[in-house]
Amino acid sequence: MTGVSARVIDVILTAAERRGFDVAMWQRELGVSPETRSSPFARVDWDVAAALCERIAEALGSDEAAIDFGESVVPSETMRVFRMLGRAITDPLDMYTIGARWLGPSVMPMIEGRVEAFPDGTIVERLRILEGHRECRALMLMLCGYFRASPTVWGSPRADVRVELVPGGADYYIRAPRRSGGRLSRWIDRLRGRTALTSVLNELEEQNWDINDSYREVRAAHDRIAQQAEALARVNEIGRQLSMQIDLDHVADVLGRVLREDLGFAGVAIELLPDETPASEMARSAPAALDALPLQRRSYGETDGEPSDVHTLESATRPLGRLMLWRSTGAGRHRERGDGADVDGTGLLERLLPWIAIALDNARAYRRLEDHADQLEQRVRERTASLISANHHLVREVEERRRATEALVESEAQLRASERLASVGTLAAGIAHEINNPVGSILAAAQLAQVLEAEGEDRSTIDRALSDIIREAKRCGGIVRSVLQFARDERTEKWDCRLEDILQRSVRLADTLARTEGAEIELHLPTDAVWVHVNPIQIEQAMLNLIRNALEAGGTHLQIRLSTDEDQGFALVRVEDDGSGIPEADRGRIFEPFYTTRRESGGTGLGLSVVHGIASEHRGQLRIEANEAGGVAALIELPRIQAPAVPIEDKREGERTGT
Repeated sequence: MTGVSARVIDVILTAAERRGFDVAMWQRELGVSPETRSSPFARVDWDVAAALCERIAEALGSDEAAIDFGESVVPSETMRVFRMLGRAITDPLDMYTIGARWLGPSVMPMIEGRVEAFPDGTIVERLRILEGHRECRALMLMLCGYFRASPTVWGSPRADVRVELVPGGADYYIRAPRRSGGRLSRWIDRLRGRTALTSVLNELEEQNWDINDSYREVRAAHDRIAQQAEALARVNEIGRQLSMQIDLDHVADVLGRVLREDLGFAGVAIELLPDETPASEMARSAPAALDALPLQRRSYGETDGEPSDVHTLESATRPLGRLMLWRSTGAGRHRERGDGADVDGTGLLERLLPWIAIALDNARAYRRLEDHADQLEQRVRERTASLISANHHLVREVEERRRATEALVESEAQLRASERLASVGTLAAGIAHEINNPVGSILAAAQLAQVLEAEGEDRSTIDRALSDIIREAKRCGGIVRSVLQFARDERTEKWDCRLEDILQRSVRLADTLARTEGAEIELHLPTDAVWVHVNPIQIEQAMLNLIRNALEAGGTHLQIRLSTDEDQGFALVRVEDDGSGIPEADRGRIFEPFYTTRRESGGTGLGLSVVHGIASEHRGQLRIEANEAGGVAALIELPRIQAPAVPIEDKREGERTGT
């Protein structure tokens, strides 16, 4: 039984809590868990208990405050055993004797107590902390208050206690009032007398001494374990030094130094089997068998004569060789304490042998790896020379191909330059042709306005001429804006829209143009709404351009179909016509700005280019396909979205700038 009973610690902490101290902080710092504190069978190390008492005394600030604190501990529930005894015992000497010789050692076995009685009624209780344990002045002061208040437990007034602190403990001079016993105590005194209680106390004391002896044995065992732990720590440190080395010579040197300097052997010899030893020979691990094998030897110190000790070295049941030691006087033997604990010497060497074998085996394996690495390096050098020779041939071939590629790139650049010049010419001609008409209208309207103003015509006629100028100027601006937006890849605001609404508006806008050309437009819509996140003005512009292209190509019957691709999440708008179609030679340039095959009839070449740009801006695409029955089918793919939970107001009004 070691340590202080957790019940005592709990009583002390409870009293400290009542005084408002930060008990939780002390518990954390000293490592006293709530589970340990609440367990009736747990024990706390004496150093922890002593440190707790010292911190409380420091917080209290004076010796008298520490004594008063000890008095506050007495009302605790843990004193119920004294209350029970107090009903039968009237003499305070008996109570203090029970506490010193039985109860106290059971909760604090590291404190011995002895009680003496003087003729004048003074009781002297002498407490001493056993050797090997730290002193605790704070606890000795608290016990003074404890002894003062103890008589109150069995119904008597407080005792008069004076404490004298001595090295390793304290002497307490106690004058306690004698309590008048009840009927039971007087009956016990008459029948058994004082000798019966003395006999009981002697029996309890003998049991307590047995407990103390057991405690000392446990402490001795603890010391032996500590010594063994120290030896293991030394083994680990030596093993760490060995494991830090990977070269076989360095490992052997460290081993020779450790065995001679740390363990005191006069000489050390390490004999190892060669790496090329056959497995059948390595299986012969007996020392006598090793004598017949060629061993590689390393010696350190004085190795003359026969060795004192010979140890076979094995790693993973494979023999490595042997370790031979020569003792100096008293070296390598057991150095024992009084209780026989092995500190170093032969016992330490036995623990080191596995480490020694592993370190030597690892070093041999590392040396084999180094040899293998040298062989690999030589093969790499040979292979590298071969690769360098082959690389020279490749370099020549690459150089030839590079020159051919440069010639090809130069030819391609010239071709692209020619195409760029052609595109620039087409673009300039298209812009000039497209803007020429509105500029002419502007000029004519301006001249008309001047003539009308000079002749004093009605103001309304002049305003109409000015309105024509504004309209045609906006037309020019729209042409330039379309070209700039296509060239700069400008972005526009988008919102959630029903695609059916956009298609219906587009058809209505194009209906007049279709009737003028003698054509008709059919619109086929699905039963379920199709929602997209687009700029509706741009989509309408794209649809009008496709319809206009179909009409200009001679189409008299147009079909616009809206469908969905559920797997890919796209909305598909298909515009089919029965016109003349697109020649195969022109299909590669249909998306170039201002490229058109109908220049004479007023075509600008912006239609499909603008539609292609609008589709790309909306993360979709435009495809042109040939119909089986003739004509062209233009297909626009736009990403679909989920229908919004709340209807969205159409932002088109106020933002539409014309189509």
